[in-house]
Amino acid sequence: MANAPFTNNTSAHAGMKNILCSIILMLITCAHLFANVHALVSTKQPVITNGGFENNLTGWSTATTNGSSATFSVTNNALYAHGGSQGLIVDVNNTGAANNSVTLSAAPVKLEKKGYYLLRFWALAKKRNALIDISLKEGNSDNTCHFQIWNRKDTTRNQWQMYQYAFKATGRNTTLQLNFNTATTYYLDDVEIVNDETNPELDVRAQYDWQNMFNETYGWLSGDNNNPVLLPDNRVAWVYNDSFMGPEDPHSNVLRSPRMINNLVVVQKGDSLVSRYGGSAARPLSLFVPDSARSEFWESGGVIEGGMLKIVLIEITRRNTSFAGHTWIGSLSLPDLAVVSLHRLPATINTSPNCVIQDGDYNYLYFDTHRATVVGRVPKGQLDSQVAWEFYTGNGNWSTDFTQAVHLVDNVSAGNVIKIGPDNYAMSGVPNLSGQVAVWFAQSPVGPWGNKTIIYHIPPEEGLLAYEGHVNPLGNKGVYTFTYSLYPFVQNPVSMQLADKTTYVPGFVKANLLELSPFTKKK
Repeated sequence: MANAPFTNNTSAHAGMKNILCSIILMLITCAHLFANVHALVSTKQPVITNGGFENNLTGWSTATTNGSSATFSVTNNALYAHGGSQGLIVDVNNTGAANNSVTLSAAPVKLEKKGYYLLRFWALAKKRNALIDISLKEGNSDNTCHFQIWNRKDTTRNQWQMYQYAFKATGRNTTLQLNFNTATTYYLDDVEIVNDETNPELDVRAQYDWQNMFNETYGWLSGDNNNPVLLPDNRVAWVYNDSFMGPEDPHSNVLRSPRMINNLVVVQKGDSLVSRYGGSAARPLSLFVPDSARSEFWESGGVIEGGMLKIVLIEITRRNTSFAGHTWIGSLSLPDLAVVSLHRLPATINTSPNCVIQDGDYNYLYFDTHRATVVGRVPKGQLDSQVAWEFYTGNGNWSTDFTQAVHLVDNVSAGNVIKIGPDNYAMSGVPNLSGQVAVWFAQSPVGPWGNKTIIYHIPPEEGLLAYEGHVNPLGNKGVYTFTYSLYPFVQNPVSMQLADKTTYVPGFVKANLLELSPFTKKK
């Protein structure tokens, strides 16, 4: 079909999520009431000495050069200590005649294990978009990243933003330097370098790949709801909703382009990533565009049928970004992922599907109704046909009446369902938009589902909410990668997404599902 003119829908994109904000904030306060689970435990060991400034400035050095002036002071004010009882205040009066003149340097650390690491630090600034440039020097190499630091929204509460940068180490001494390049007051705490040994629940390699391994100069920069589909050649198609597009720059946490499209695919082959979207870099468009200028398409995953990738699309009204009541199937050719067709389905229920899995003779579609997951099905090979969906009503029975569907799991919308072995299924999700990434297990796509396990507790950040917990169907010796989406519920979310791209970049964590599942057959 013909592409519609490009529309920058950033304001509409924020609309529906902002309407939900007050409801979500209430849910967060009670999320842990549903955490009767088996939580995974990390063995955390500090890599940076005194990263929380609990021993004042021991292990740190400061400098002001090129005519700059600043003071570095440790505070025990509870509003400016993130993790422990103390934090650092950097009060920059004059940034000097050159950038990087006000510096804070950590004592060199030897990263014994060669491989992938993640620098994380918590920061605030009195002036919004205050600049910090970091440098990780290792021998002759110098990993750098540019950050804009957000100001605190509620000055009466101890809430922070986390900033991160993934890098590769070669086993030599590494020196971290933070450069404060705006004349304002900064607050800093809990500076750390982690990897999959200090934090085994994090997928640091995946975070590194999505920062550094795009095989293109222009493409996906950030987005949400990254539904993964395993392709026949073992590539993974990550199907995204609203996403910012622009020039790739792994050394900047700041987006230079406000261009947004409503759906696209990022194809992963090994550690290489490529974006597939409509139009061109000069004028990017969504892969699938409705005929009506009043609507747009978001996605709910996909399956392989008839030698094509068939993506479940939900029609959204632009005016209030609500579900328009229509579900479509967009087909992409394989292996090149070119658009082939677009079909509207007969279902007109008021709830859109979240994800889909093909298993046996059926495609199973999972829905969110009253904050619970229900399941429907359609015969394999007929996903884009006019065959009516059936919904599971319990005890092996199915009905075309959606209102009769039974709840499979309460308090969560299924992010994905994958098969991890014979009679062994896993369902991922973020319960009630809480701070948890969780998984449930069953012996069939319809359940019964149980054995809830928390994979990860998402660090809380001011104004950021997590949702849409997905799982990569391509595992490695039982270990699977989970993702969660983030969205800033602030007065101007787009400005925050542009200033700090990680407020709209999925987080990546991992777990060994074969070990966790009670249905894994013992050898």
